[in-house]
Amino acid sequence: MQINKLKYGVLKCLLVGLLTVNTTAFALDLNAKHKEINFLSVDLPACGDESENIPVLPEDARADLYYQVAMKILGQNDTDHYQQMFILANKSAEMGHWQAKLLMASLYLKNSNSYYTEYDPKKARAYIDELLQKNVPGAFYAMGQYKLNGMPEFRNAAIPASVYLFEAAKLNNPDALSDMYDIFVSVGRTKDATALLDCAVKQKRGTALALLKKANVLEDDASTEAELIDSFKYLYQATKAGNYNAIASFANKENYYKQQYGKAFFGKEFLERITVLQNAKNSVYIHRDAVRKEQGRNEEVRGNANLIFPNLERVVPFPPAELPNWNRDIRVVLSENSLKLYDTDFDYDQLAKEAEAIKIEKPKSEGAEQKK
Repeated sequence: MQINKLKYGVLKCLLVGLLTVNTTAFALDLNAKHKEINFLSVDLPACGDESENIPVLPEDARADLYYQVAMKILGQNDTDHYQQMFILANKSAEMGHWQAKLLMASLYLKNSNSYYTEYDPKKARAYIDELLQKNVPGAFYAMGQYKLNGMPEFRNAAIPASVYLFEAAKLNNPDALSDMYDIFVSVGRTKDATALLDCAVKQKRGTALALLKKANVLEDDASTEAELIDSFKYLYQATKAGNYNAIASFANKENYYKQQYGKAFFGKEFLERITVLQNAKNSVYIHRDAVRKEQGRNEEVRGNANLIFPNLERVVPFPPAELPNWNRDIRVVLSENSLKLYDTDFDYDQLAKEAEAIKIEKPKSEGAEQKK
């Protein structure tokens, strides 16, 4: 799910009141009254592992398949199949897939005359509320963002946006930790801000934005060549995590390095290879797949914004490592699961029809069970 990053720059509404103390670790009382977080004095959240708070996926493998296919349609900006995307993502959510629920919440808040949408803020809020009850870190972050952005059904939530943000940070959500970094810097808590950002980049998933921010912070503070190169290492990790802005910034970083030290760091071939990966993430571009061509299939593949490159070092190792031979086949940088998704030509109509046919049995209430 992609949520517009909101700057918590207007701090006057956030820097009032005191933190409401919650004695239950990582469990916000959603029915209690809460005051705005005082970021000047609030204790620093402990750095842990967000994955400990992530729900398990449904046992039915179709739930994750439907979610992944929906994300492929979205990542390729394939507006011709947005209706199928809604069907697949919604069925995945109904089957209990927490990421699909976050996705559906974001989709229900979109309203466009240019492509298929199902604008329904009430359904979006219902999905978020369900995930909040289950203590899902990303749901707290989304709730804070939607409320701060004044989205219908969210703007009037009784709990302040700063409380949701802080709870997401306590649950070690990397986006929340990254936003908290900005706030802590703005109020002069620089050391604590650094700790928050360091925690964000240590998480096991969703760290792309935090890694890019860490790269930029280190670059701004760099006073030596070694320190600047250290910032490039985080830029490289952000690229592996699939951050498009990180990928697109290598040429500028190369120019800056040349201005400072009078020599190249990445080199022409490195930058050309990075551009191939950049285009592979851009849905405006079509790249040609030699393997598909050999198999007699359509060789043209539209860029997908959701691609990540965990095996980046196989084709573009970090300098000064020597660049290996590469035929521009992006398959080698994808994970095994991502490659399957990339290489499968789904029949979206058939898959959506299959999904619609699945009947989901809703759990019976405790009262109904007792009546038996």
